Amino acid sequence: MRDDSWKSRAPAPSGFGRAVVISTLVLLSACASGGSDSSDSSVGATDPPASTTVVGSPEESVPTTESPLESPDTSAAETTEVPDDGLNLSELPGSIAVATFGCGDDFSPPSPDGTDTYEICLIDPDGGRVVAVPVPDTYVDHLSWSWDGRFLVFDGEEKAWLVGADGTGLAERNYWGSPTIGESPDGSWRVASRRVEPGFWLSPIGATPENPQWVRVVLDDDACCLLARWSPDGSRLVHGTGGDGCQSLAVVEVDTGLSRLLTGPDSPFDGVCVYPDSARWSPDGTEILFMNEGPDQMESIPTVVRADGSGIRPLVADTAILPSGSYIANFDWSPDGSAVVLGLAHDMGSGLYVVSRDGDEIEEIPNVPLGASVGWSMAWSYGQ
Repeated sequence: MRDDSWKSRAPAPSGFGRAVVISTLVLLSACASGGSDSSDSSVGATDPPASTTVVGSPEESVPTTESPLESPDTSAAETTEVPDDGLNLSELPGSIAVATFGCGDDFSPPSPDGTDTYEICLIDPDGGRVVAVPVPDTYVDHLSWSWDGRFLVFDGEEKAWLVGADGTGLAERNYWGSPTIGESPDGSWRVASRRVEPGFWLSPIGATPENPQWVRVVLDDDACCLLARWSPDGSRLVHGTGGDGCQSLAVVEVDTGLSRLLTGPDSPFDGVCVYPDSARWSPDGTEILFMNEGPDQMESIPTVVRADGSGIRPLVADTAILPSGSYIANFDWSPDGSAVVLGLAHDMGSGLYVVSRDGDEIEEIPNVPLGASVGWSMAWSYGQ
C-alpha cells in the first residue's frame, strides 16, 4: 500500500491556494484511510529588493496623488453578458498551469534538505495534454501568463522564471521588482506594493535596479496595499486592503490614484472578507473573482463582484452541482471569459473542474493525474 502519510506533513506553502493545499492533502489522506473531512502574491506585498537604489527621496522626486478610498456608485449598474452555449471543454482556449509537488500520480513533496524540485503542470482544458516542467528551485509561486499567452512566468526562491506555452525553453528572468504578476498588459510598467508605506510603486519595464525610475500611486489607507493585479486594459489595479482581520477588495485608477472599495466596511458589501491575493479579473474587465472567506478555509466561497461595485454573487449558486464534500483551493478565468477552472478537493479525492461563468454547469477535466490536481497556484493562459 502506498504511504500517503506525507500528505499531512507537507510544508505549508504561502499565498492564495498554497495555504489551502495543505488542507487538501489532509483531506486526501483522510479519504485514503476511509474517512472524510467535513471541515479552502497572505501573499506579502514585496518591498523593492535591498540592492535597489532609489535616486533621491521617492516622496520628493516623483509625483504623488493622494486619494481617499471611496464607496462604489451603484446608480448605474453594469450589466455583464454571460455566454450561455453550454460547456465544451475541447473548445476552450489556452492552457492551464498548476504549481505542485509533481505532476504524476506518484508525486511526493520536496525533501527537507531542499534538493528536490517542484514542477509546473501544463494542462489542456479537455485533459488531452499534461506536460510536466521540472523547476530547479526550492519554491514556486505567483504563476502568471504573459498577456499574449506565449510565456508562463513565476517566482522561485531567489530567482524568477519563464517557460514557453509548450513547456519548453525554461529560463531565468530578472527577479527584481517581483512578484512577476505585476507587469502591465501593454508591457510598460511593473507594479510593486510595500507594507512599510501605503500605495503602489510603478517602474518602467526595462528599468534597472540602479535606476528604477519609481512612480508612486498613493492611497490614503494605512493598511493598504496587498498584491495588485492589472485590469486587462491596464487602466486599473485590483488590490486587497485592511489589516490582519477581515480584508477588503478595492480597485484603484492608475492615472488618478482614486480607489473604490468593492467589499468590506464602508462599502455596500460589508462583512465580505477577501482571502489575500485571490482576486482575478475577468478577461473583459467587468467582473472580479475572489475567495470570500468563511469561518474557516473549508467554508470559503468563490465569489464574483462587478468591477464597478454594483453587484455580487457566489460563483456557484447551487452547490449541489459540486461533488460531495467539496472545497475549492484555487481558480482562474478562461481566456475567453466563458468559464472558470477550479482546483477542487472533495470526499472522493481531488480534481480540476471547469464551471460555466453563470455557475450553472460543471465538468471535470478528464485524465488529470493526482499531482496536477493538487496545487497552490493556478493560471489559465491569456491571449489564446
